[in-house]
Order: sequence, then structure tokens, then C-alpha cells
Amino acid sequence: MASVNITASIVAAQLAGESAEMDAVAEDLAARAKAEAMKHHDSAFATSIRVVRTPGKRGVTDRLVVATDPLAVPKELGHIIRNQPDGRVLGYVKGMHYMGKAAASMPEASGD
Repeated sequence: MASVNITASIVAAQLAGESAEMDAVAEDLAARAKAEAMKHHDSAFATSIRVVRTPGKRGVTDRLVVATDPLAVPKELGHIIRNQPDGRVLGYVKGMHYMGKAAASMPEASGD
């Protein structure tokens, strides 16, 4: 009778987490995000992008592509404009979505 190893998926994820291929994919994503930021001459955002290896659950190593620019969140997602902290909303600045566009352009995400 056949049996299923219930930890096989964890072992596979641990092995993949240590592979150079995962590093290459993360570096590709970071390069795409940097290029997207530079299209808009946003060198502060582009130069702040890094790939960070971080321990995940059950001993799996994950890769995070991060931007350390202090304005990364409002640049990525957009923000409202007020003349005072609790004043009325004067307008909205759309986010540039550098990271989102980079992720969408990845062959693994787009199916190319």
C-alpha cells in the first residue's frame, strides 16, 4: 500500500528556499522595480530597493523585495493632500505602483 509523507511539501519548500534560482527570481523582480521607478526619475525609490532573505515558517527561507525609501508607501499606493493634519481633503495623488507593475511583468505572473 502506498503512503504519503505529510512533510514532503515542507521539505520541498525548504530545498527551494535555499536554491540559487529563487535568488535569481527575486533579483529579477528587484531589477524590474528599479527600472519602473527610474522611468519616472525616482532614484530615491530605485536605489532603496533590496532583496532580503528572511526566515519563514517551518524553516523555509523566503525572499522579500523591499523599498526602504521613507516615502515608499505613499509613492507606491498614493496619498491624499491636506493643508493641515486633520483638515479637509484637497486632493489625491495617485500611486506610481512601481512594485506592483514589476510583479505583474514577471513571466511567472503574466504567463509568458
